[in-house]
Amino acid sequence: MTSRKELNVKDLCIDLLDIADINFLSNLQGLKPDDVSKKAHTDINSIKTIVRHCARQMDRTIESYTGNRVMKDQKDYSFEEIVDMYMVISKTFFGMLREFPIESFNDNPRGTGEILNKRIQRIALHYLGHTGQIVLIRKMLGRGISGAYGFVKALSIPTRMKIRKEWVEWWSKNKNEFSLY
Repeated sequence: MTSRKELNVKDLCIDLLDIADINFLSNLQGLKPDDVSKKAHTDINSIKTIVRHCARQMDRTIESYTGNRVMKDQKDYSFEEIVDMYMVISKTFFGMLREFPIESFNDNPRGTGEILNKRIQRIALHYLGHTGQIVLIRKMLGRGISGAYGFVKALSIPTRMKIRKEWVEWWSKNKNEFSLY
């Protein structure tokens, strides 16, 4: 009988955030430029606003540890710029998390006001909630769920890697179409 590897708190947090991250990104795949400004209801944000909001959250989280930010609060970015900045922010955040020692995940490094593993859980749940909003808007637009994997998808690392590769290829091919939105 083969036993499964037990994940420590660090690996579990990074894994959870990676699942939320790829679900969030993959549901942008297949959108058309004018889709990003659509709302399911007047009280629900557009996809562009949701992506900017999530990018800013992760950017502010990095800032609480490093003092540096990528996004400016008052600047109006195109969807292409927002997603490209999100990719930089996400890569930085995951790199930072991988560098932290395991002990810091059950601590409050740099006095940020929240235990790191709880902060990551909150961010992951926040992203998945907003992913649900994006899926709702996609369905309203007749776009359905992105890909053949369902929702919530990419629970295994190999599947996440496959979906991320497909998403990066799609974004690289189509991102210029979103420069005016």
